Amino acid sequence: MLILQNCLQGMIDQARRDAPNETCGLLTGRAGRIEQIHALKNVAEEAEVRYEFEPMEHFRMLKKTEREGVPILGVYHSHTASQAYPSATDVERALLPGGADPLYPGYLYIIISLQNPAAPVVRGFWIRAGGEIQEEALSIVGLDS
Repeated sequence: MLILQNCLQGMIDQARRDAPNETCGLLTGRAGRIEQIHALKNVAEEAEVRYEFEPMEHFRMLKKTEREGVPILGVYHSHTASQAYPSATDVERALLPGGADPLYPGYLYIIISLQNPAAPVVRGFWIRAGGEIQEEALSIVGLDS
């Protein structure tokens, strides 16, 4: 998956600002290319270790992207004290009840780890049926690419 450098930097900056809470948002762009991030407020009760989109803000963003014809490519969030890898909770919340199928088929999940704040790690994953996790390489590109 291609990701614009400014999007990557924007996610890292947001994660640092929101720490010690997890940050979160949506990713949009053309198929195979993340071109914009959309920060959403994390309203999880345990925001230091979980993320939950503010429902009305999430709904408004879904309607806006639909109206503008911009596809949502995925979700991003941070792990402030652990590695950039989906936790059991991340996997569970990415699946429909019962765990058989993805809640949002085709969404890429990007995780920003601030385990070492001076050297953040950003990785992308597909969460497939049954909770299978598959890493997706992220290729950073400039605006003119």
